Amino acid sequence: MLKIIFKRILISIIIVFIFSLHILGIYKFSFLESLDLFFYDLKIRQTVQSTVDYRIVIIDIDEKSLAREGHWPWKRDKIANLVCNLFDFYNISTLGFDIVFAEKDDSSDIKLFNKITSGNFTFDKNLSEFLKEIRPGLDRDKILADSFKEKPIVLGYYFKPYKSSNNPGMLPDPLNTEANMDISKIPIKKAEGFEANLSILQQNALSGGFFDNPLIDKDGIFRQIPLLEKYQNKLYESFALAMIRTILGINPYEPVSFYTSENNDSIILEEINTGGLRIPTNKHGAVLIPYLGKQGSFPYISATDILTKKADQNLLSGAIAIIGATAPGLSDLRSTPVQNVFPGVEIQANLISGFLDQRIKHQPEYTKGIEFFSLAFLGILLSFALPRMSPVISILFFIITISSIILCNFYLFTQSNLVIPIAASLILVLCVFIFHITYGYVVESKEKRKVASIFGKYVPPELVKEISSNPENYNLETKLRNMTVIFADIRGFTSISETLDPKDLGNLINEFLTAMTKIIYANRGTIDKYIGDAIMAFWGAPVTNPDHKKDALFAALEMIKALDKLKSDFKKKRWPELKIGIGINTGPMNVGNMGSVFRIAYTVLGDAVNLSSRLESLTSKYGVNIIVSKNTMENIDEIVFREIDIVKVKGKKIPVSIYEPLGFHTEINEKTETEVKIFDKALTFYRQQNWIQAEKTLLNLKKISKNQILCDLYMDRIKYFCENPPKKEWDGVFTFNVK
Repeated sequence: MLKIIFKRILISIIIVFIFSLHILGIYKFSFLESLDLFFYDLKIRQTVQSTVDYRIVIIDIDEKSLAREGHWPWKRDKIANLVCNLFDFYNISTLGFDIVFAEKDDSSDIKLFNKITSGNFTFDKNLSEFLKEIRPGLDRDKILADSFKEKPIVLGYYFKPYKSSNNPGMLPDPLNTEANMDISKIPIKKAEGFEANLSILQQNALSGGFFDNPLIDKDGIFRQIPLLEKYQNKLYESFALAMIRTILGINPYEPVSFYTSENNDSIILEEINTGGLRIPTNKHGAVLIPYLGKQGSFPYISATDILTKKADQNLLSGAIAIIGATAPGLSDLRSTPVQNVFPGVEIQANLISGFLDQRIKHQPEYTKGIEFFSLAFLGILLSFALPRMSPVISILFFIITISSIILCNFYLFTQSNLVIPIAASLILVLCVFIFHITYGYVVESKEKRKVASIFGKYVPPELVKEISSNPENYNLETKLRNMTVIFADIRGFTSISETLDPKDLGNLINEFLTAMTKIIYANRGTIDKYIGDAIMAFWGAPVTNPDHKKDALFAALEMIKALDKLKSDFKKKRWPELKIGIGINTGPMNVGNMGSVFRIAYTVLGDAVNLSSRLESLTSKYGVNIIVSKNTMENIDEIVFREIDIVKVKGKKIPVSIYEPLGFHTEINEKTETEVKIFDKALTFYRQQNWIQAEKTLLNLKKISKNQILCDLYMDRIKYFCENPPKKEWDGVFTFNVK
């Protein structure tokens, strides 16, 4: 059992080791990464609030606006009018542009004006002054820039991952960081190019931030977005971060501090702190997008309704406004965990809302430690527990374990905003469970069937079942054990065989052996072999049996009683009556598979086995059914024994005390007790060489005893010793020179 359990534990630990490679980042399994993304999306969908946050309003350049105001891009004076209406008429608090103004507004009127004034025309002084006065009114970029002045406006732009010969527009000022911050060591995304707003616009806006996302997951879904990017070894903030700093009234030049940790000469970002607002990030300076729900978690107002002042003033008063586009042709739609087609502008709104409410989910570096510890703990627990469990308990334990993992993970996700990968732990538990169930049902069942098929030839079904439950404890290797052996043989079988035809003889032997085998099996014995009309059986192997002596004796007594039933059955079939002799001995013997390359058998060998055979052959000489050695007789309190002799059997130098088991104490009558006492007295006189008293005692015994053979045997010996007295130091031992 321990060998198989160790094997199963070892394989389980190997499985744990393989999964730990994924967690430690040594070798990533893509299917586990995909599963973690799936489980993350599932948790997001299950925990979204599905409410509307009225603090943030999206000014939507939608199909309605394009239909009324014309195709995009609109003239800058119209956008300036939109800005002025939002601040002056609707009293919004902050405005962000989720669009880029990278190119100048080259509308037809300014082109015509420039053509006229640059031609070979002569203007009088008054006309020249007039033209100078009206030109600014025709410069729509300047009109828009002027509308930005002294207003909390944040412009959006985007970085490019590749270099380009021309980078349109002007970047806002980089983040002001701590003086000792080595930006080159921060492992955040590095941009190679950009497309930003016209310098005149950026200079008049309060701030600006990028809205590109270089951290889109492999499946194209927006789950995280960087708050920082590097360009020319300077840090720039995202649109959402610039917006929240503007909303909170933080000066764009106020330094941003970072909570970091050192890792292999790199700075691992864990948190951004700006104006007291703490935003947890991952090592790439990114945040997980805190989705409120599907599209519509924020109020949408068509841009044309702002221009025409038809929008609800109560909805916009004091609100944070973001101008963005949802019209399909403007390509600002994204795939998210909550919805396949989702406006990019609403992603920014979700970020700002999450910052304000401090509900940012985060996955700090120490979650790897939590994941690794969980995996190791679960793996070791299952490795040691499952091999010792039944299939039903294993299934129940598996369900409880899986449920606990999911509940704990979900609790940390909702209550602590911690995102801990769960796929590796779940799949590990599943793999270990499947391995143990498969091993138990396939490998161990095969082993059990193999063991059962081997030992089923020798032992009763009850013992086969016991062996099959722990097959690793049983094998066919030869071992030295203290056991008990029985030899049972039919007396006078040669003469019996001469009186029966072969068919009846075969049937007689089969019925006899079947009846005897049932009794041996019922008493937990193992059949060694059938030797013609004889049976050899042993107790104590393959299943260890501390009561092997008692079970063998009980079986022998039952076998004698079974002959009475066979006697009546045989009489009906006109078969001769059977008598058997049984020899029983207990001692050390070798047990296991023994034989040759041509034939092998599970058997026992040794002097103790040979003595049992010799004792069986003595039963007819003493006129008894069963003879047992002293080793077998000792410490058996349930049975009445009488000592019948001390002998040296053929081939043995050491004398053996032999006994006849007469039956259970509850079955012995007074007559039998009297016979035992008289024979014990005669045996005492015999060993004292008091031949006269011994003979008198035996003569009295013959009057009441059924066993005349035993009495005659001793009387013949007394007669012999009277004529040939033994030595004075004679110990009463009789030597047999025949088997």
